[in-house]
Amino acid sequence: MKEYLPRFHFRRITDITPEMLKKMGASAVGVDADNTIIIDSSYKRFIPGACEWISRIKASGIPVILVSNTNTFRAKCISKKIGTDYIAFSKKPKPDAVLEAAHRLGVSVENFAMIGDQLFADVEAANRAGAISVFVDFYKTETWTYAYYAPRRKREAQALAELQGGLAYDG
Repeated sequence: MKEYLPRFHFRRITDITPEMLKKMGASAVGVDADNTIIIDSSYKRFIPGACEWISRIKASGIPVILVSNTNTFRAKCISKKIGTDYIAFSKKPKPDAVLEAAHRLGVSVENFAMIGDQLFADVEAANRAGAISVFVDFYKTETWTYAYYAPRRKREAQALAELQGGLAYDG
């Protein structure tokens, strides 16, 4: 299996219900920041409904942690707003941060869902760790960080075309 192939795919993080997460086998969740819950490298501009979604997930008894490649300052600001712990400088696609996140939340990595918008970072890190990989479509094309993300998005588009619609929630 290709390491970047997600187990589950949704259009937006807000499309995922607590019941779906539980059906996937998730008892804890890691969320990426940029274009998963945050708009274009901000730390204040959340994707519509993202904060409410996190509150709903936590209220259902599923703990949430931010797992991001961003710096500590941004991760701390974001996690404070959403009321979660965080791991910054996660170095995804390396699996270490996903393993650490599951450990911090007291769950087996097999029951930890990592949700993110990048196949070659979030999904690959989850798969390498043995976690549940959940891919969400990126919210919008980056403007502030376009030069950084453009080559990644091109590579992802090629990989998604190769999969030809093989991504879907299979719950």
